[in-house]
Amino acid sequence: MGDKSTKDQELTRLNFKVATLEQMLEVYEQTTIEQFERMEDQTYRLTRLNDLSQELNRTANEEEIHVVLAKRLADIIQADRVSLGRVVSDSDQIEIFALDGKKGVIPTGTKLPLNGTSVGQTIQEQRIIITLNTKESDYLDTRKLSEQGLLSTISAPLIVGDQVLGSLNIASHKLAAYDEQDERLLQQMASLVASMLENRRLFAQTQAALGEAEIQAQRLELLYQMGQDLNTANSEAEMFNIAAEVVTKIFGSSRGSVALLNETSDYFEVLALKGNEAIPIGAKLPVENTLLGEVVRQNRILIAQDFETKPWCDYLDIQGLMKEGLRACIDAPLRMGERVIGTLNVAVERAHAYPPQYEILIGQTAALLSTALESRHRLLETQVRARRERLLRELTAKIRNSADMDTVMRTAVQEIGRAIGRPTFIMMGNGDQPETAPLLVEKKDG
Repeated sequence: MGDKSTKDQELTRLNFKVATLEQMLEVYEQTTIEQFERMEDQTYRLTRLNDLSQELNRTANEEEIHVVLAKRLADIIQADRVSLGRVVSDSDQIEIFALDGKKGVIPTGTKLPLNGTSVGQTIQEQRIIITLNTKESDYLDTRKLSEQGLLSTISAPLIVGDQVLGSLNIASHKLAAYDEQDERLLQQMASLVASMLENRRLFAQTQAALGEAEIQAQRLELLYQMGQDLNTANSEAEMFNIAAEVVTKIFGSSRGSVALLNETSDYFEVLALKGNEAIPIGAKLPVENTLLGEVVRQNRILIAQDFETKPWCDYLDIQGLMKEGLRACIDAPLRMGERVIGTLNVAVERAHAYPPQYEILIGQTAALLSTALESRHRLLETQVRARRERLLRELTAKIRNSADMDTVMRTAVQEIGRAIGRPTFIMMGNGDQPETAPLLVEKKDG
């Protein structure tokens, strides 16, 4: 009996060890399967992340980056909504500027405060924020998302160097949808997206700078050619026409014109025009209650960015331009020495078409025309003085060669009349009665 009892106990212990071993094998197998599945899942997601990286590298701008994210991100992290937030410069807000999936209560263009939001905390603390249950969250944005049935969220900061550009935000309909593995993957994606956004931004800036440099070079070439053409112009009218045409090319405007003040400075006359004929050549405009008059009064460049707003809509000349569809203009004074003699003007159909730096450009153009006009006037004055001096020398020589006083006087009258181009006479005698008849020289045609 004793031996049988001992054998039964050993058999029971052996059965227990076998059962325990089977349980351990089952747990091991289950653990191995779960680990394998996790490894397989991780491998798949890392492969998709690599695909995302390659596609992002081929993007040319921010819009294409958004498209790639919308297409690929859900393959890496479970997502029913994906958005990108961008920090608004000089403010405490973040703007949602790209979105895929459920839009609802926080659409593209929404500005959220940095304080009191999960995306704001992500940016301020520069770390990933996970909300496992949006219905229990204190954040403004996550509570709004819970109203759409989005029950968990994860947000990562977009950081380049020491600068936080914004955040990459994902939401799911599932509770507690995100874990540490999702956090690591999102961190990699955020770093990748931030780098791409910054690279595309710098590339766009470089391209814009190159484009602006090319445009500026073309403008300078136009100004140089304008200076050459002004110097060889045969008349002031030709100079005005040159300026009106060139200024439309420089500014890409629909209308360019030159208006000069009359001698008494009480009205302007349009003397040259290129493009839109809202106020035609020969039109006369008063100095009072016009933008042209205001430019002369203030002696400075004025930019009217939108004709439909005050004070611009109250000016008579602006009202005339508006009738033909023009919406914005720049007017610059033309100076002759210290005196303002008129204005150089450009206008276009588009409001807010002229950035502040255009003021420098039209100032250069107006100065070029003003300088050419002043040089021409000085040249004409020099030519007139030279002609008078030549006539005076000729008169002096003829008088010296005259034999008597009568010949001297007749020679003087004749030469003076020729010089001034008018009938000329000299009355000789005392009192009311002349001693001799007047010496008269009539102007002859030709």
